[in-house]
Amino acid sequence: MNIGVFSSGGDSPGMNAALRSVVRASIEQKYKIYGFLNGYNGLILDQFKELDLRSVANIVHQGGTVLKTSRSKDFLIKENRESAYKNLKSKNISRLIGLGGDGTITGLSVFNKEHSDIQVIGVPCTIDNDYFLSEDSIGYDTATNTAVEAMDRVRDTANSHERTFIIEVMGRKSSALAFDVGLAGGAEFVLDINKKDALTECIEVVSKSIRKGKRASLIVVLESVDPNILSAAHFVKEKLEASLSVDARAVVLGHLQRGGKPNSHDRLLASRMGYCAANVFEKESGAVVKTSGLIKFIPFKDQKIQNRIGETDDESKILIKTLSL
Repeated sequence: MNIGVFSSGGDSPGMNAALRSVVRASIEQKYKIYGFLNGYNGLILDQFKELDLRSVANIVHQGGTVLKTSRSKDFLIKENRESAYKNLKSKNISRLIGLGGDGTITGLSVFNKEHSDIQVIGVPCTIDNDYFLSEDSIGYDTATNTAVEAMDRVRDTANSHERTFIIEVMGRKSSALAFDVGLAGGAEFVLDINKKDALTECIEVVSKSIRKGKRASLIVVLESVDPNILSAAHFVKEKLEASLSVDARAVVLGHLQRGGKPNSHDRLLASRMGYCAANVFEKESGAVVKTSGLIKFIPFKDQKIQNRIGETDDESKILIKTLSL
């Protein structure tokens, strides 16, 4: 068996650890493995390199991805998927492993419906943690800790100057990161700006805090998917200052959350998921996920068409509201 592997979408801490595990577990089974560069674009344009044991040496601790990555709109075009298929077949590749988030695994599912003779396996690597079947994704824990550490630092300044700080985190349409960072960091409120009435509720909460005598507040806001809002944090800052008598500041953590060394949790998760992806012997295609504390392979045919996008974490909302009193 020849195997192809690529990383796609936003990079996440631990992608390299997952790649290392996939490559070494594949070679152990005497498989030849090819790494495609720049995400789905590498499949379309046939940009690749053959990988060996030394290709993935000393990368387990590195952030980003040595295979490089991209968000490829070209893969949405069927003719380009046909080109990718021909490139894979020319190398006798019968298994394709994709490291990425919900969009990456969705692309693999579409590709599999058109070309079922190539087994495709998705490994969730994303700080958004938005793949619905997996309770955890590679890079999520590192990103959460990075954001919480930044939030702790901001709190010192917020208390010193008695200001309200709005801290913007990533996550695209998934609010998982925002709620976990807000809960762990002791936020006054977590705001998903993409949801109706969320801003109004946030203003009410801050107003109550002011009436109770609180001088400083920390608000966590999820990045906006509205192209007209360049910064959710600055948007909320302006709305708060216009509605209430507060001295507010906006902090956008941005890509700071995606870079840096993966922590031990993400290295372990990546190593286990990568090993599992290389050792799936069934012909069925699907995804390697973590559920109920176990690493499992779930075929696409057993998966429902849904994801975590837009999911509201009601338990976290209740905890944040209670603990910020």
